Amino acid sequence: MVKDTYQVLILDDDIPLSELLKEFLQTHTRSTVTCLSREEDFWNCPDLAAFDILFLDYKLGETTGLEVLAKISQKGLNLPTVMMTGEGSENVAVRAIQLGALDYLIKGDYSLNTLPSLIQKAVRLREMQQSMHQYLEQIRFQATLLNNIRDALVVWNLEGKITYWNPAAEQLYAIPAAERLGKSVQEAYFPCFDPPVEFSTDQAAVNIPLEHRYCLAEGQTIWISSHITPLSTEENGVLFGFMDVARDITPRKLEQEELVKSQRFVQRIIDTSPNIIFIFDLALLSIRYINPEVRSILGYDVDDLIGNSVSLFADLIFADDKPLVNAHLNEMRTCQDGQVFEIEYRVRNHAGNFCWLKSRETVFSRNADGTPFEMIGVIQDITANKEAEDRLRRRLNSEKLLASASNQLLNMARQDADTGIRDALMQVANFIQVDFGMIFLLEQNRLIPYRLEHGLTGRLLDRSMPILNLAQLNLPWLLERLHTLELVILHSSSELPQNAIGERQLIERMGVSAAIFVPMIYNHNLCGTVVFGIDHSTFPWNEEYVYMLRTFSEMVTNAILKKQIDQALRKSEARYRAIVEEHQTEMICRFLADATLTFVNEAYCQYYEQDRRQLIGSSFLTPILEGERDVIRALVSDLSANHPIKNFEQRILNNAGEVRWQEWTSRAIFDQHNDFIEFQAVGRDITARKKMEEQLKTAQTHLAQAARLASIGELASGVAHQISNPLTTIIGDAQILLHQLDRRHPGRESAEAIVQAGWRTQQVINELIKFSDAPQNSHAAVSVNDTIEKSLLLASVHLQAYGIKIVVDTDPSLPTITANAHQLTDLWLNLLLLARSAAQDGKNNTIHIRTQKVEEHGVQVTVTDDGKPILPAQFDKIFEPQLLPTGEGRGTGMELSLCREIARQNQGEISIQGNGKETTFVIVFMNEQTTESNE
Repeated sequence: MVKDTYQVLILDDDIPLSELLKEFLQTHTRSTVTCLSREEDFWNCPDLAAFDILFLDYKLGETTGLEVLAKISQKGLNLPTVMMTGEGSENVAVRAIQLGALDYLIKGDYSLNTLPSLIQKAVRLREMQQSMHQYLEQIRFQATLLNNIRDALVVWNLEGKITYWNPAAEQLYAIPAAERLGKSVQEAYFPCFDPPVEFSTDQAAVNIPLEHRYCLAEGQTIWISSHITPLSTEENGVLFGFMDVARDITPRKLEQEELVKSQRFVQRIIDTSPNIIFIFDLALLSIRYINPEVRSILGYDVDDLIGNSVSLFADLIFADDKPLVNAHLNEMRTCQDGQVFEIEYRVRNHAGNFCWLKSRETVFSRNADGTPFEMIGVIQDITANKEAEDRLRRRLNSEKLLASASNQLLNMARQDADTGIRDALMQVANFIQVDFGMIFLLEQNRLIPYRLEHGLTGRLLDRSMPILNLAQLNLPWLLERLHTLELVILHSSSELPQNAIGERQLIERMGVSAAIFVPMIYNHNLCGTVVFGIDHSTFPWNEEYVYMLRTFSEMVTNAILKKQIDQALRKSEARYRAIVEEHQTEMICRFLADATLTFVNEAYCQYYEQDRRQLIGSSFLTPILEGERDVIRALVSDLSANHPIKNFEQRILNNAGEVRWQEWTSRAIFDQHNDFIEFQAVGRDITARKKMEEQLKTAQTHLAQAARLASIGELASGVAHQISNPLTTIIGDAQILLHQLDRRHPGRESAEAIVQAGWRTQQVINELIKFSDAPQNSHAAVSVNDTIEKSLLLASVHLQAYGIKIVVDTDPSLPTITANAHQLTDLWLNLLLLARSAAQDGKNNTIHIRTQKVEEHGVQVTVTDDGKPILPAQFDKIFEPQLLPTGEGRGTGMELSLCREIARQNQGEISIQGNGKETTFVIVFMNEQTTESNE
C-alpha cells in the first residue's frame, strides 16, 4: 500500500543542509518535512510516532545522534531512523545499526536520489513491524483465550495425533496434557467414553454433537457433552485436523432424571389432589387441561370441558360474576413471573346448583414476545366456607343491631322509653324481613297488647288492626307453649289444632299467614311475648335468628320493666328523700364535672363536722390527700354513658389532721340525649377495715416466714447429724495416722491438715445444729460480735463462692445487750444473703460489717454492700412485706420485713441509707443493760 504523503523529520544542526533536504524531498517525494536543529526541540515535538522516517545527524552540539537513537529505543518509539554523519566511521555505523537505525549515510558520499527509496523502505518496514506486532498480539490473545476457556478443548491432526489439550481438559478429564499430547486419539481418548466414540476422517464435513458418559481414572463416571468439528485454513479451506469441544453436563443430566421423577410425582399429586387443577389458553379462551377431580366437585367429565369453546365454561358462571371473571382474564394477560392472582366466583354444577369456587392462577407459558400464553391454576370448592361466612355475617349484623338497640334502650330517658322500644322493634322487623311486629304482656294469665304512651300502639308499617279486639282473645294453646320458655313458630294457620280458636283469630286479625312468638322471660318466668309475622306462605327462617330474637326479647323485657320500675320509683321519691338526707348512715353526695358539690346528706356533714352550707359549693377533692387527687379526678372523669359506675378507694385528711380511708361508689347521670348532668356518689369510712387487713397481712407474712425457717432448721439439723458421723471417723483415723508417722515423714503435714480441717468442719456443724434448734423466746445478755461471727461462720463459704469479699470491722469494747442470740444470728444471715442476691455478675462485690458503741448503752451495726443499689424512692416501702418476682429485687420481698420485726422484738430499729452506689442497713439496739464489754 503506497501512502499519498510521507511525514519526514530532520534533526540536524547544519541548517542549510536541512533546508536542502527538505526542498528536495518535498519536490520529488510528496513529503511533508519538518526540520529541527536541537535535541530539546525534537523531544518537545508533538506526536513523534506520526512521522514515517527520521534523518538524524550524528553530531548535535552537546549530544550525538547515537545518544538520541538510544533514547528512542528506550522509549519504545517505532520511528525508522537514518543516521547521517560527515566522519564516515565504521564504528559509528555499526553502533547506529545496533541501536535500531534503518540505514547509515555519509554526508557528501550519497546521492539525493537514494532518499525516496529509503523513505519507501522505512514505510514498508514500519508496516511490516506493525503487522507482525498485531499478529503476535492476536496469537497471544488466542492462546490466552484457549487456555482460559471453560470448555475442554482436544485437538488432533489428520494422522490422529493429539496436538492440543487445554487446562480445562486437564481439569475435566483429570489427566495432564503431557500424558496425552502426541498420542493417538483412537487409543488415548475415544475409548474412555461409554460407549466409545466412533469417528473417522470421512466425517470431516459433519459437526458431531454427542452426549455420552466418560469414565474417569478413579472409576467415577460423568456425563460429557462433546462437539467434534473439523479445522481448516482460512485462505484455502484445507483440512488440517479436528477439534472436540466438551463440557461436563452431569448436573443437567441429574436434573433431567430428577425432573422425570418430579413429573411422575407431580402427576400423582394432580391425580390425587382434592382440588381442580387446570391449564387455560388465554388466546383461544379454552381449557387445555383439567384433572379428573372436576367430576367430584362440579359433576362434569374431563372431556366435557377440555378443548371446548370457552362459551361452555362461561355459560356456567353466575351472571353477576362474569364481569369479574373477564376483568381477571385481562389482568392475567399482563401477569409477571412469580405473580399469583386469586379470584372467587360462582359456577353452576352438573346438578344445576351454584357453588363457590376460589382460583389461584399464574403464568404457565409465554409467547415469543413474552406475553402470557397459558395460565395454570388450582380451583378449590369454598361453598361451605362462603355459607359459613354468610352465617357469620348475619350473626355479626345481628350483633351490631342488638348492640345499637341495647345502647338505645339502656340510655334512653324515661319519657322516651316507648319511642326507643318502638324504634328497636322496627329495626329488628326490617332486619329479619317481616311485615308485622308487636309486644304482648302477660297479665292474669292473659296476653294483653302492650300500649305505648301518647296513644301509640305496637303496629308496624302503618298496618291498622283492632287492638282492643286482640286483648279480648283467649289463647290457651299459645300460652301453654310459651310457658315452656321456647320459641313458637307457626308456618301457617293450618298447623294450629282445632281447639286453638283464639290463636287462629289472632293470626287472622294480625293479617299474617305465618308468625313467630318469642317469650319474654324475667327471673325464669314468662312475662309476655314479642311476635313477628309475614303475610306470605314461606317463612324466612334462619337458625342464626334464634339467639338474636331471644336477646332482643330480653332487652325489651328489661326496658319495659325499667320503665315500670322507674315510674314506681318516681312515685316514691318524695317518701325516701327524707331517709336519704336525714337518716342514711352512709355518706351521699352529688357533684359537677369540676368536682363542685351540689348536694350532701346529713351523714356527709357529720363525718366532716361541717355545716351543709359550708360544704355545698366546695370541691369533693379538697379533703383527699394531695398526691391522690389527680388519680381520683381521672377515675371519675372516665365515667361515660356506656360505663357510668365506678368503685374506688381514697385517703382523706379530716379536721383533726388524721388520715382516714374511704370507699366510694360513683355514678355518672345523663339526660335522654346522653348529655352529662352530674355525678352521684355513696361512700363509707373503711379505716378500721384497712387497719385489720394490714394486721392480717403482717400476721400471714410472719406465719409463712416462721414456717419456712422451721423447715430450714429441721433440714439443717438432719444434714448436720448425717455429716457429723463420717466426720468423726475422718478425724479419728487422721489422728491415729498422725501418731504413727514420724515427724520427718512427708505425709505428716497432710495428716495434720486433715485433722485441723475436720475440727473446723465440726465447729461449723455444731453452730448449724445450734442454729437449727427451736428458737427460745427468752432474752439474755448477748454479745453482738459473737452473733455476727456465728452468722459469718454459716454464710462465709456461700458468699465467697459468689466471689464476694467480706470485710469485718468489730469494736471489741462493745457492751452486751439484752436480746435473743438466735434471732440476732438470723437477722445477720438475712442481711448477708440479701446482699448476695444483689451482687452483680462479673463484678468483685464487697460486704462490709462494722460494729460500734453509740451513746452510753447502745450498739450500732452497719451492713454495707456495693451490689445493685436500692433507689431512694423505695426507702419508705422497703421494709413493708411485698411479693417481688425473682430477680427484681433483694430476695422475695419478705426478708426485710422479717428483719424489721426481729430488730423490734429485741428493742432495736433498722433503717436504710444509700448513695446510688452502695446500700447500707443501720441497726441500733438501745437498752439499759450495763455489763462489761466482751473483750
